Amino acid sequence: MSTLQIINLQIKNFFDNFNHYLTILVIPTIISVVSNVYVLPYIDYSFTYLLLTWLMIFLSIIFNYKAIVSIHRFVILEEVPDLLNFKIKVTFSYAMYSILLALIAFMPLLISVILPFFENVTLSIISIPLIIGSFIWMFIAIPFLSLNMPLLAIGEKISFFEMWSKSKGFRLTLFLQLLLVTIANWVFVFIATYIFQNNYLDLAVIVFSWFTFAIYISCISQTYLLWKNNKT
Repeated sequence: MSTLQIINLQIKNFFDNFNHYLTILVIPTIISVVSNVYVLPYIDYSFTYLLLTWLMIFLSIIFNYKAIVSIHRFVILEEVPDLLNFKIKVTFSYAMYSILLALIAFMPLLISVILPFFENVTLSIISIPLIIGSFIWMFIAIPFLSLNMPLLAIGEKISFFEMWSKSKGFRLTLFLQLLLVTIANWVFVFIATYIFQNNYLDLAVIVFSWFTFAIYISCISQTYLLWKNNKT
C-alpha cells in the first residue's frame, strides 16, 4: 500500500467514523480553543492567570495523550472510544516513551538554537548547518522509531531502540506521511494566518490542526498493521 493510499484510507476512515473521532477529539479541541483564544492573548502575571495557565497545560497533556492513544486503539483494535476511560497505565507508558522519542528527535535542534546564546562566533557559525542537519535528523529519527508508539498504545511490550532496524521497509512511507501531513498543515495555517488574516479562522486553524494530527496518528496505526502483517 502506497503512502497516498494509506493517507486517503485514513481520511475516508475519519469521515466514515466521524462520530468516534468526534468523541476522541472534542475535549482536546475545546481545550486548545480556550487556551489559544481566551488565555494566551491576555497574558498577565496575576495568580489567577498563572493558575489558569497551569490548569490548561495540565488538561491539555492529559486529554491530548488520551486522544492519541484512543486513535491508535480505534484503528488497530477497533475499540470504541470512551470519554471516561483514560487507560492510565497504557497512556502513562505512551507519554514517557513519546518524551524519549521527542528528546532523540529534537535534541540536536535544541542544541543548535542554544549555541548562539554563548556569544561565540565559532559556535554561532556551527549552529547554522546544525539547524539544517537537525531538521533532517528529526525527519529520520521519527519514522525509524515511530512504530513503537502503536505498540505502546495497545499495551504491547517494546524494545524501543530495536525498532530502528525492525522498521526497515516502512521507513520511507512513515517519513512521507510525516512530511505530507506537516506540509498540508503548514499550508493551511499560512493561508489562514497570513493571506486571509481573519480572526475567525483561528478556530479553523485549531480544528484543522487536530484533523491533520488525527490523520497522522491514524496513518501510523495503519502502517503498524501493515508492518505486523508483513512479519507474519
